[in-house]
Amino acid sequence: MNAYVVNNVCETSAQRLQTPTPVQLLAQAKAAGLSVAVDGDRLVVRGPKVAADLARQLVARKAELLSLVPAWDRAEADRLLSEARDAVARAEAAYRAGRMTEARRNAVALWRDVCEGFARDRGREALAGWDAMELLRGAARHAVEKAAQLGG
Repeated sequence: MNAYVVNNVCETSAQRLQTPTPVQLLAQAKAAGLSVAVDGDRLVVRGPKVAADLARQLVARKAELLSLVPAWDRAEADRLLSEARDAVARAEAAYRAGRMTEARRNAVALWRDVCEGFARDRGREALAGWDAMELLRGAARHAVEKAAQLGG
């Protein structure tokens, strides 16, 4: 049996002929300069025309790629975003009352912005291997905790 060493990993010729996993396909897309995102039930692929064949492979395996996207609970996401926005409002009030510095108020606002980014870009996060809902939970927790620590 022939063996090849690729990136310090030994693989057989049979393994080299296997269809790439969805994660491997996404890695190839990234290396080729393609951006892959999820918009509802659509797979959106953008990038250079020289990577058109790879883009077609991605679209052909849309169902597999979409299965990588963790469940998104819109109600929980809205609640978490509301908590982050409320934390900013408390931080703003503390700043106006002289109980918080501008820099600290801005730090709370930054966590809110991070929350909104995770919600907005959840499909892209999922295709990169991240659970956007879990990221949103953590960022919202930071916004609330920082507002409380900083006098909000």
